[in-house]
Amino acid sequence: MAKTRDDFMNDFDPLIRVVDDDADVRDSFETLLRSSGYKVLCPAGSLQWFRF
Repeated sequence: MAKTRDDFMNDFDPLIRVVDDDADVRDSFETLLRSSGYKVLCPAGSLQWFRF
């Protein structure tokens, strides 16, 4: 059975960042996070970021 988004979030509880759908905020935040070693998982509207 496929995991739900809640299951996934419960499995990966480290640093989570949620960015709203404002494109300018999202783009600048994404650039900052990528340069800091974060990876995006399950992008769908908002971006959830985890650091491994």
